[in-house]
Amino acid sequence: MSSSDATTIGGDMELRDYAQVIWRRKWLIALTFVATLLAAAAILQRIPPIYTATSTLRLATGTRGSIGWDGVLYAGRLMNTYARIANSSQMQTLLRQQFPSEQSIRVDAEIIADTELIAIHVQHENPQMAQAIANSLAAMLIDESRQLDRGTQAYPLVLVDQATVPDEPSSPRTSLIMLVAALVGLMAGFGVAFLAEGFDTRLYTSAQIQRVAKLPILGSIPRIRRLHQWKPARDEVIPGQEAFRQLRTDLFAPGLTPQPRSVLVTSAEPREGKTLVAACLALSIAKSGRSVVLVDCDLRQPRLHAIFELQNAAGLSDTLQNSLPPTGIIRPSGSPNLHLITSGPLPPNPTELLGTDRMRALIDRLLQQYDTVVLDTPAAMAVADARSVAPFVDGVLLVARRGWVHAHHVNAARERLERVGARMLGVVVNEAEPDLTSDYYPAPPDHSRLPMVEPTRRRNEMEELR
Repeated sequence: MSSSDATTIGGDMELRDYAQVIWRRKWLIALTFVATLLAAAAILQRIPPIYTATSTLRLATGTRGSIGWDGVLYAGRLMNTYARIANSSQMQTLLRQQFPSEQSIRVDAEIIADTELIAIHVQHENPQMAQAIANSLAAMLIDESRQLDRGTQAYPLVLVDQATVPDEPSSPRTSLIMLVAALVGLMAGFGVAFLAEGFDTRLYTSAQIQRVAKLPILGSIPRIRRLHQWKPARDEVIPGQEAFRQLRTDLFAPGLTPQPRSVLVTSAEPREGKTLVAACLALSIAKSGRSVVLVDCDLRQPRLHAIFELQNAAGLSDTLQNSLPPTGIIRPSGSPNLHLITSGPLPPNPTELLGTDRMRALIDRLLQQYDTVVLDTPAAMAVADARSVAPFVDGVLLVARRGWVHAHHVNAARERLERVGARMLGVVVNEAEPDLTSDYYPAPPDHSRLPMVEPTRRRNEMEELR
């Protein structure tokens, strides 16, 4: 996605926008974080632990009495000499002779500042071996210092602390490495999340959908669980009925002129919920007292007959092919004021059939019998069926599923529909963000499901309460 597209979709990001990105990509952040920790743990498992044993020696300057400034300088040079001897190849040879199995021995002689002490550090994968080598090297250095003392009156070394067996490895520093890995994983997770957001063209907010579609939002349908299981014949309550009441009110608002009597419902992409929106909208209009006919113009994957539990042996395709008159395909839906025209048998040329004068004449005839005609068509970007019917109706509703539809598809669908002369009424956001409406106007209780109480028993209970 280009930077211009990103600006169009998101605009200038605020703190809330960053928080929304983090929340949307929380699983990606968590996956990156865990993957980084697992990678660090796997690497640590492959690194053998190293143990460090330390023996401490002291330069015995007190054996020569008080020393002057020259003696101090000489003692400093002597400590550096002993440190170099500890790291010399000669000492490595002597140690290998004493420990034949060791080919390379890691030794570090440290002069402790402002003291007369030299620390001999020996690193090894075996803690007991590290202790033994450190003590052996300390003894060798003491012998070497005594030889120098006899020949040059140098200050000898004396043992201060023998090396002990280390309890814990000195490297790798597991806690520190895992802490750094956690910080790196967290930062990498945020980076991957915002990188994915930059390349993701899906629309995640109603504001983004409105900006891209350049159309008013006429309806915001909340996410309804088990909506696909809803059947009008068994449940008279429309899922999200308050949202559809508001959509119905905005659709027939007095300021919207001319008033649309025939409404085509489509979407940019498949699986955005346009069929259920069309069905629920038609039911909501019918409940307001208007006579409505719902037409299934999806001659490829029709679903309205399944929602209303009707047979689909005959329908729209038969009338468009002159095999049945319009009166022979209109069927009651089972709900007051609402009739249904199913798709009928699937034809080989649905786009051509829907764009014929027969389709225009059918819509005109239905408008003579009903107050409102609602048509469900396939997705506008998938096939040209919606564009074939759009010029015949008073207006088009574009359903956009939040978090599913892509920005360029919404924009292209609107442009293609407008190109054929469609009147775009607005957008219906499906699975919109939760808002105050869904909580402020709860659905009325279903008293039909409450247990029945006999009148005599109810009177007795009331008398007892008195």
